[in-house]
Amino acid sequence: MKIWEAMIKDAPNGPFIQFYHAWSRATIEERIEAMENLLELRLNSGSTDNGHILNVLGYSYMQSNSLEKAKTMFEEYISLYPNGYNPYDSMGEFYFLQKDYENAKIYYNKALDAYPAANSAFQKLQEINSLSSK
Repeated sequence: MKIWEAMIKDAPNGPFIQFYHAWSRATIEERIEAMENLLELRLNSGSTDNGHILNVLGYSYMQSNSLEKAKTMFEEYISLYPNGYNPYDSMGEFYFLQKDYENAKIYYNKALDAYPAANSAFQKLQEINSLSSK
């Protein structure tokens, strides 16, 4: 964590450093606040390449049990990258962790449609299928 503190002082506008500085916060609440601030900063500067921030926020909100905010972040991520596989994989995991296996399957299949080698989506679909057969 100290390294990112030092680096952000040396290069406060570096997107890589800004991201990992926010990522390295000690608590989930601090990480969420730092990522929200980073997202706002990037949006205000006209950046549209913010999927990685939305994804981290989605998982961070899930970890803090703010499920509606998590879902909103993943939906925004999907809207930014509708042809990517990771946004769908992340939304699949959101539903999987809520035990909403039907919606999880929809999103994991979309991830596989976008990238047939998406191993995590494939593995989760197998897990869902094994849960369904019990």
